[in-house]
Amino acid sequence: MYNKILLPVDGSKNSEKAIKHATTLAIDEEAEIVILYVVDHRSLTSLPENALEDKELADYEKQGEVVTQRVVDQINGIIKETSPDKTIKTEKLIVEGNPANIIIKAIEKKDIDVVVIANSGKNFVDRFLIGSVTERIIRCSTVPIVVIPTKSE
Repeated sequence: MYNKILLPVDGSKNSEKAIKHATTLAIDEEAEIVILYVVDHRSLTSLPENALEDKELADYEKQGEVVTQRVVDQINGIIKETSPDKTIKTEKLIVEGNPANIIIKAIEKKDIDVVVIANSGKNFVDRFLIGSVTERIIRCSTVPIVVIPTKSE
């Protein structure tokens, strides 16, 4: 039923909860997991024009690489612990832009069958709602969305 699972992550505790669910689904469905880290350009555009140099952008991308590799390691750990005879293909994407827009585009470009996402991430303001990114994805997506609540295990 599901061949490709999109797993948007931001390094938050909430997104870590989604990793377990995405991995379990991938094991059950023998699906690939596409791990997506978005460098939110809104946080970059609030800075003065000369405040952000190529080095800082590279630091954001480096952070994305660290986060996505940590996710791959967690996925592999879960597989080793629960289904050592299985392997799951993973792909890491690090993209700059508006998170909701990037996720919606990734669904189409990567031929995603389902998205597993936490209901809110790092952004403090998002925690007052279901999560503005998650809410927009739910409204705009053409594929099923599995939303992991903050209080889940």
